[in-house]
Amino acid sequence: MVYPIIPLFVTGVLKAPVAYLGIIEGAAESLVSIMKGASGFWSDATGKRASLVAWGYVISNSAKPLLGLSTIWYGALGARLLDRFGKGVRTTARDAMIADAAEPEEYGRAFGFHRAMDTAGALIGVLLVYFLITLSNISFRNIFLLSGIPGFIAVLLVMTIKDKERPRTPKAESKPALPKLELPPEYWRALSLCALFAVANSSDALILLRANKVGLSFANVILAYACYNVTYMVGSSPFAKLSDRIGRWWLIGIGWFVFAISYAGLAFTNDHWIWLLFPLYGVYMALTDGVSKALIADASPKDAKGRAMGLFYMVTGFGTLAASTFGGWLWDAKGQAAPFIFSAAVAMLSVVLIPVTRPLAR
Repeated sequence: MVYPIIPLFVTGVLKAPVAYLGIIEGAAESLVSIMKGASGFWSDATGKRASLVAWGYVISNSAKPLLGLSTIWYGALGARLLDRFGKGVRTTARDAMIADAAEPEEYGRAFGFHRAMDTAGALIGVLLVYFLITLSNISFRNIFLLSGIPGFIAVLLVMTIKDKERPRTPKAESKPALPKLELPPEYWRALSLCALFAVANSSDALILLRANKVGLSFANVILAYACYNVTYMVGSSPFAKLSDRIGRWWLIGIGWFVFAISYAGLAFTNDHWIWLLFPLYGVYMALTDGVSKALIADASPKDAKGRAMGLFYMVTGFGTLAASTFGGWLWDAKGQAAPFIFSAAVAMLSVVLIPVTRPLAR
């Protein structure tokens, strides 16, 4: 609900340079990456996934309204770090629960459906913000405060989730122990290529700020982000189901290519092209988000889903940290187009390298 207004709030209301926005988003991504890794290991060791999911939502829901109370950029940094801490706690455990509940041949369908429903909720939230801004002229601060209401409802719903029953272990072996990081070679090959692409994948905050700088009003930036959510939502489930049949790497490769085209377009766009580029960026997300999780689930043993997902999130998250921090610096030092040109180039390199990895994973 509140994500699309964060870069506008930080640079417009708090008057922070774009480099500081990059630091905020980069630091947030680094923390969420660490917590995703820790959550994955802990959920595998204890089998307690549902409680991690619930606590993650409680923490994030408590953090978002704090953005509305921020008066300086590092106040926003603190609120974002708390929000991302909660996201890191819940995300890996949630994805491991999805993998536990689905058969391997239906991983794409399961993760695609989850992404579609998650994005549908995001779309409703974004449209609500758009109408609040255009019809009532509400301030960004009040939107952050109001975001606690749907978040509280979500927390109540999450509390109803229960862990899947697991086989009982002998008493001597029942104590939680940190599991070993034993994952097959195809997992590491897939992870290395996803990590390279992550260096291209800077925070969406830069995309939203770019839309504003080329001429879109605050309200229209939010509406453009809603268009992105529409294509993301509509495509997530069908593309993920398709990956169950034709393989994951075909969809990921096409998605990364679409990403490169989107970012190259953002480097040289005007306000009219934004209305095409944002939905196109949503197509990239639909092609890759659920499919990449299914890819990691394919390449990991049944008893290692949590740590496999956690390590994936940790490594790619640190790539996004580098991309966001470097992208913010490029924006201030070399101009608005520079971070998008860099990201498009790295994404194309990732596409070219897919044939090296693809034979080892579907």
